[in-house]
Amino acid sequence: MSQVTLSNQSTWASKLKAMGPGILMASAAVGGSHIVSSTQAGGSYGWSLLLLVILANVFKYPFFRFGAEYTADTGKTLVEGYAEKGKLYLWIFFVLN
Repeated sequence: MSQVTLSNQSTWASKLKAMGPGILMASAAVGGSHIVSSTQAGGSYGWSLLLLVILANVFKYPFFRFGAEYTADTGKTLVEGYAEKGKLYLWIFFVLN
């Protein structure tokens, strides 16, 4: 009978492979324009805007989470939710997006 021994050692490549789906999901949630803007800001201004880019992404997280929870709980889209609140909310949503 042959035995297979599994190594507990993780290589950098195996860790990167494990993070792959999460990185793709985060990229899709954040959006390509934000990734391009962040890297362009880094290329133009160096490390001086790093804290601002991190804070902007940290402050956006609750809104991304709320959007997913709202649609899961109610079965409605965010646009439908804003429309129920009133036309002003719907217009603000469209202007900001």
